[in-house]
Amino acid sequence: MADREELLMSTPLTLPCGSVLSNRLAKAAMSEGFADPWGRPGIELQNLYEIWGSFGAGMLLTGNVMVDDCHLETAGNMRLENYFQDEEMRQCYKALAEKSQKNGSATWLQLSHAGRQTQVEVNKTPKGPSDIPCKAKSHIKESKPTPMTIEDIDETVQKFANAARATKDAGFKGLQIHAAHGYLLSSFLNPLANNRDDEFGGSLNNRARFLLMTVQAVREQVGPRFPVGVKLNSADFQEGGSTVEDAIEVAKLLDQAGVDLIEISGGNYENMVMVLGREEDNKPKSTIEREAYYLEYANRVGGVLTRTKLMVTGGFRRKDTIEYALKEASVSIVGLGRPFFYTNRLCTKMIKGEIDTFPNYERDLAQIPWLLSPVTLLMNKYVLAKIISFKWADNFKYLIKGEDMDETGKSISLMDRWWPKTRDEAVLKLQGVSSVGTVHNCPPSNRKPLMLAAGVLCVGILYHKLRQR
Repeated sequence: MADREELLMSTPLTLPCGSVLSNRLAKAAMSEGFADPWGRPGIELQNLYEIWGSFGAGMLLTGNVMVDDCHLETAGNMRLENYFQDEEMRQCYKALAEKSQKNGSATWLQLSHAGRQTQVEVNKTPKGPSDIPCKAKSHIKESKPTPMTIEDIDETVQKFANAARATKDAGFKGLQIHAAHGYLLSSFLNPLANNRDDEFGGSLNNRARFLLMTVQAVREQVGPRFPVGVKLNSADFQEGGSTVEDAIEVAKLLDQAGVDLIEISGGNYENMVMVLGREEDNKPKSTIEREAYYLEYANRVGGVLTRTKLMVTGGFRRKDTIEYALKEASVSIVGLGRPFFYTNRLCTKMIKGEIDTFPNYERDLAQIPWLLSPVTLLMNKYVLAKIISFKWADNFKYLIKGEDMDETGKSISLMDRWWPKTRDEAVLKLQGVSSVGTVHNCPPSNRKPLMLAAGVLCVGILYHKLRQR
């Protein structure tokens, strides 16, 4: 095994603002959905991040922390609209910061606005760049958004700024502005979602104006020494959507604006490559290209940066691939998502040479050829993403309760239970100063077809495992 000194992932990273991360591994943002009805991180989320803080990552990125109570990605999102709504909310966030960072990890809040991808159960008339609906291939039901006025945009910029000030005051070590995956800022960048004819539409510079205004307002609130990052799509992977060339130009603008870290991701709810990877990743490629599926785009984006550091998230599982990305590509830090549900002391184990590969649950699901081969496309688009989400929910539960995580996948058989139900219940319980006008009376979605498909898949998994013995 390689010594710790031989691994670049174990070395500190100094950001342009002067802040230092203890190593080059990060927990990527994953939407937890465990906040209380007021959007506060209660004891469950505090416990979850305390455990993740012991995994040895240099940085922990939270899931969506919404800056607008009426535009939630899911009902259980943490929320920070217009600073702290009360002292109890302040104390909840302070506790989250203290517990998650007590072992040396730097926790950053991911500030977000769902825009037209707001759940219809929360808001039937969400705001977006234009009135173009999101034709989602996920749990988001289609609704027609209301085009934002200039006043709406200015107000939302201020909401991001207020949330940034709260982030710093609570004791977090940084923040990330979510401008990827089709959420509000990302949708303004996307010509398929933005057909405005004013200063916020048309040219790429106009489409990026909202994001740059947000970055500037956030920086004014937190000062020059506090880390500010942006999550950016490498592309939307849709014909007519944002391209890699667009991402490169936006990255240049963010570099000039003083952003410390850009994270490269991709996709949106109309093309969920951030969950399933790209279809072309199933074609024969080198292990590195197949595993780190945004690396080729990161190289192009990173090549134009003069000061801003680059983070890449998406598919990393092997030590060799991570080291390659850090040494040979334009990558300064690697983000890990799903592995954080399966291996305690995840980053520490790899840095110390105790493991060379992280668990790859979705790959194991795909190793059932007799079941998947006839319906691979259907499964990928309509079932597999949901199954993976249920799996995350299981291990959220184990982590929060301090129990051993399910590293084998056996709990996937428990499909019709708590996370979707909790989400439906959370919609009914939503409360907060700015929640007036949200919709709490939509019926829960019908999950029976999904449960049937999942049951068939579970039988296939069991059969496959038995044949291996």
